[in-house]
Amino acid sequence: MEDLAHDETSGALLTRRLNSGKPLALLCHAPAATLAAKSPDGSWPFAGYHMTGLSNTEERLNRFARDAR
Repeated sequence: MEDLAHDETSGALLTRRLNSGKPLALLCHAPAATLAAKSPDGSWPFAGYHMTGLSNTEERLNRFARDAR
């Protein structure tokens, strides 16, 4: 999971799906992958969208958080 925010392949895939106009749902830790998405002009393609994800506090309360890098 730690690499989702930096994985160029995932970022490109999400950008392509978003640009297709088809529905896009991201669950659990998947929203972190949007951080790797970039439009051709370098902007973040998800700007202006509303989304939710786990806060850092919620992550720390998870019993697996100590294993995260």
